[in-house]
Order: sequence, then structure tokens, then C-alpha cells
Amino acid sequence: MSRSLVAAVAVASLVFGIGDALAQTKSKSKSQSQRDKDWEICEGDEDKKAIDACTRLIRAGGHSSKDWVVAYYNRGLSYRRLDENDKAIADYDKALEYDKTDPEIYNNRGVAIEAKGDLDRAMADYDKAISLNPKFAVGYGNRGDIHVKRRDFEKALAEYERAVTLDPKLKRHDDVASTAAKLGRFDKAIASASRAIIIDDKNSAAYFARGVSHYFKGDYAKASGDMRRSIDIDTFGIAMSFRFLARTRLGENAASELEADMTRLKTREWPYSALEFLLGKRSTDDLRAAAVNDDERCDASYIIAQWHLAKNNREAGIAELRKSAEVCDKDNFEHMGSREELKRIGG
Repeated sequence: MSRSLVAAVAVASLVFGIGDALAQTKSKSKSQSQRDKDWEICEGDEDKKAIDACTRLIRAGGHSSKDWVVAYYNRGLSYRRLDENDKAIADYDKALEYDKTDPEIYNNRGVAIEAKGDLDRAMADYDKAISLNPKFAVGYGNRGDIHVKRRDFEKALAEYERAVTLDPKLKRHDDVASTAAKLGRFDKAIASASRAIIIDDKNSAAYFARGVSHYFKGDYAKASGDMRRSIDIDTFGIAMSFRFLARTRLGENAASELEADMTRLKTREWPYSALEFLLGKRSTDDLRAAAVNDDERCDASYIIAQWHLAKNNREAGIAELRKSAEVCDKDNFEHMGSREELKRIGG
């Protein structure tokens, strides 16, 4: 074999050897590229794609403890957003096997457990999250939600206030407002709702909470303005009723506006019947018959009381306010609104 042939063979061998090395490197790079892409998708907010990507990473294995946490935690978030709470809880449990010191894992497991209706277990997770980080504002807000469901509004208000004190930008000021309103602390409700609106000027719930607080204080002009804003943001039927009542009590003709607003409602479910009553299309007996649960019966009684008062039927209005104060549970705005108005007008 000539040297040139040997050289050629040697060169060929070298070239093919490099080629094999390049192929392996390229293959590894492609695999790594897919893995990196999966991490990016796993940590994203397209939930079904995120679940698939996180699952591929979990099946691939070979992760650090930190990465195991990320994979299970993010898949859990996606399952939770899709309301697959059992799967979310299972993933949070796995994440906690690798890291028992992260308050967010306990908090989000608590959210999934709460969604299943187990308030005690959810509260335990929120408590654990806060014990790990006493400045964990989100945890206090979630504890507030549990207290609201338990109808302990004093405790709920304390939790919500703690949350927004720790993080003034946290979107919990509207919860402070609505809870304060249910407790009859209307000035606090107005101030907190105003802060919520500064953070998010499209927060329909904040406008509504501020509006009912103004209404219960007898400031119908401000109540009317806030209800208009709430309706414009989020076609809210009960806000339509308060807007109509506020304008009526200011001596304005609000019928045509209410009729126009009602066309935006997607169904004729409650409070459509109540709005028809305000327009004179139903009698009080018809309205009471249309109310099929406690919340609707509360709305009906309060609206009838307000209708009487707007028509200057004081005695009938007072009698109905007394009824609504009894019919409405304390987690309804109208419960405290009825009591407050009875105080104000001497009923």
C-alpha cells in the first residue's frame, strides 16, 4: 500500500471519525435543545402544553432536587388551572418530597385542596406557608377566603388587611372593601375599594363594593357613578338594580337606561326578574315567587324595600327593610345595608 493510499486512508479515517463525533454532538445538542424547550414550555402558561412538557421531563429523569421541584410544581399549577385538583395535589406532594421549605408549594396545594371543599386541610397548608415565611402576603389573603367561607368576617378582614399591609400592590383591596361593607364599615370599604381601583381601574368588583357602600350611606350620586362603571366593565345585573335605585332616589328617570342595559344580559336568570319588577313589569308577589333560593329572596326583599322608599312609601319601605334584615344572611351586602338604613331613617 503506497504512502499516499495510507495517507488517504488515514485522512479518510480521520474525516469519518470527525463525522461520527459531529453526529453524536449534533444528536446530543438536538436532545438538549428539546430538553431546554420543554423546560421553557413547562414553566409557561399554556396549560395543556405545559403538562405534556413537564411530563416528558419527569419521565426523562436525571434532575437535581431543584429541577424535580420545578417540574412537579409547574405541572401542578397547570393541573390546578384546568381544575384537575387531585392531579395538582399529587404533584405538589411530589414537589414537597424534594423541598419542604418553599411556602408557595404549600400555598398552591392549599388552593387546590380548598377548591375541593376541604377548608380545614387548606387552612393547614396556608398556615404552614405563613410559618415558613411570615411575610407571605398571598397566604394571608387565602386564609381570608377561608374565613369568608366560614362566615367569620372579622377574621377575614384582619387577614385581608394583613395581606395588603405586607404587599400594598396585592389585588386584595377589593376583598378588604367587600368584607368591610358586610360588617357595616362603609368608610373603610370606600377607602379600600378606591385603592383597588388605583391598582386596577377595570376592577368591577371594587366599583361595586364602593358603590354599595355609598348607597348604604345614602350618597346616591356617588353610588350611581360607581354602579355605572361596574356595569360598563362587567355587565353585572345586581349593579344595574343599584344603579336604577340610586338614580330613582335622586329623582331621575332611569327606566330607559335600565332597559338598554338589560339587553346586554346573556340570560334571563336572576336578577332579570328583579329588573323587570323595577320597570313595572312584575308585581311584588311575582318577584317573590321568582326568587328560588335564599340569596335571591334576600335580593327581592331588599329591592322591594328600596322601591317603596323611592316611591315615598315610607312605612311599607321600613317594614320591608326589617324583613330583608332578617331574610338576608350576614354574608349578603343587603343584610347590613338594611340595618344601616333602618338606623338612618329611624325605622
